[in-house]
Amino acid sequence: MNFPLKVASNVEITNIFCLQPYLYRFNSFKQYMVNSLSKK
Repeated sequence: MNFPLKVASNVEITNIFCLQPYLYRFNSFKQYMVNSLSKK
């Protein structure tokens, strides 16, 4: 009964670790866009 839940949580953790760099890059890019727009 607990096995699918364990696999799901492992997949979730893996997704978080895999997506972390992309999220960080996206956030920094968004910040860069906001900064460049506010400077004009």
